[in-house]
Parts: sequence; C-alpha cells; structure tokens
Amino acid sequence: MAEGGALRIVMGDSQRDGKPHVSICVSDTGEGMDPQTVGQIFESYYTTKAIGRGTGLGMSIVQQLAQEAGGFVEVLSTLGSGTTIRVKLPLVPAPETADMSEPAETAPSSGARLEGVDVLVVEDDAEVAGLVVQVLERAGAQFRKALSGAEALAMLESSQPDLLLIDVVMAEMSGPACVAAARARGVDCPVLYMSGSSDRQLVEHGIDLNSDVVLRKPYRVDALIAALDRILRSGVSSK
Repeated sequence: MAEGGALRIVMGDSQRDGKPHVSICVSDTGEGMDPQTVGQIFESYYTTKAIGRGTGLGMSIVQQLAQEAGGFVEVLSTLGSGTTIRVKLPLVPAPETADMSEPAETAPSSGARLEGVDVLVVEDDAEVAGLVVQVLERAGAQFRKALSGAEALAMLESSQPDLLLIDVVMAEMSGPACVAAARARGVDCPVLYMSGSSDRQLVEHGIDLNSDVVLRKPYRVDALIAALDRILRSGVSSK
C-alpha cells in the first residue's frame, strides 16, 4: 500500500472437514492482484518487487510453516480492491497438567540442540529475517538480527555469537564480504550461509558448491535447525 490504506488483522474459530481450526486473517485495501499473480505468490523466488526489495520467499515460507503445522493458506484478491490472506491452523488439545510432586523424565524437544545458542542472523529481507528468528526462538536459541552486513559488523564489535547465519547475496555487502571483514577483526565463530541464488552467483561470491556450509532457500524448518546443529557440532569456520 504505497499510497496508504487500511490493514486489518482478525483471529477467530473455523472448521475444516469437521475439525476445529483457528483462523488468522490479514486484509488490506491496497492494489490487489490479478488471478495470474495470485496463482504465483507461493512460488519460490516469485516477486513483484523491484530488484533488491525482496527475495520472493516470504509467502513460500509462510505456506511451508502452515503446512508443517497441519494447516493451509487461502488468498482472496481482486485487482483494485485489496487482498485477504487467511491462515488456518488446526486446534490441538492443551497438554495435561503434569504432577509436579514427582520428577518426570521428558524427552528433549526437536529444538533442544539449539537451546541457549547465540545466533546472529544477517538477512537484508526483513520479512525473511523475521521468519528465521521466529524459528530460532521456537528452537530455544538466543538471537540477534541484522538487516545488512554493516549492521552485523557493528553488532560484532560488542560481542561474538556462537554462530553466524548469513545470506550470501545482499544489496550493500555480500555475506562472504561481511564474514571476511569479521574475520579480519578477530571473529572466529562458525558460519552457515543461506542462499536462494543460482550456482553461478554463489561461485562468483567465492562459495564452494560442494561445501556443507550453505543452506539453499527455500528450506524446511527442520532442515535449518539440523544445519545449524551440524555446523555447531563440526565447528566449521568458513572464510
């Protein structure tokens, strides 16, 4: 809504196949989309934004997260009349209250491997960065977020994270250039690159395509957590 408008967010109950769901509905009064655009918004890397203004991964990741939770995403839009995006997630029973009088053995959650790990996320797409830190938060990690290489370097002046999760191709400073500058300042933490770029672009930025320090976008939530865990365990320290 470049010229302004209204944004409305509504939550409520709904049904699907006779089962209870919760509905999160986001509506705007913006330009809307034609049917062809609506049919493409969940495609990875599809975007109507100008170069450098977005990766086209936001809606793809939203759909992926919803599906992993057993839900789905609906899109209603008319050119000139705004857009409504509705996320529906299944309701699940609340866990039974545990008897705290006796100690209980509990299995670690899937995100237990990142519990307390300090991760610096460097991603120039604010929407994607926000989704990544949500995943880290759910996994129990501590995190900081930088939207540029310069911002990340400023943060590294005060403290060094346990791991650096950084995009390869960014508008002002590439991921490898940021890492090189950080290394020159004595930062030696492990690095995991993430990228939706082509092989040619990765090679141009000095990335070894056979290396396991690059996570390709779009990725599953469990793939991100597993990759971070692998890098931490191996202590891989990319140049």
